[in-house]
Amino acid sequence: HGLEVEVSSGYWWSLYLKGELANQPMRCSACSAGTYRSADMDAEGCVVCPANTYGDVTGLATCLACPTASSQLDLGQTSCQCDIGFYIDPADNTSSGTRL
Repeated sequence: HGLEVEVSSGYWWSLYLKGELANQPMRCSACSAGTYRSADMDAEGCVVCPANTYGDVTGLATCLACPTASSQLDLGQTSCQCDIGFYIDPADNTSSGTRL
């Protein structure tokens, strides 16, 4: 059994129990890509990114909004897709988070 305690946004310490708190070090676990955890949340653990946002790295305190002319209808995604009528210009490196 274990007890998880938030120590900073996006990270959790896991306390392992053996009948009582064991003298073991706590370990910090980052929220996985596509999920987030902010300091003001009441829910336990990490939460999936909502629609029209993405989380492309671990340990996010908030998901990122999809860039202009892109969207993401699914929850918990690591990237956004270009909207109909738009594409990613290979010469444009500012389209981080979008994919075809």
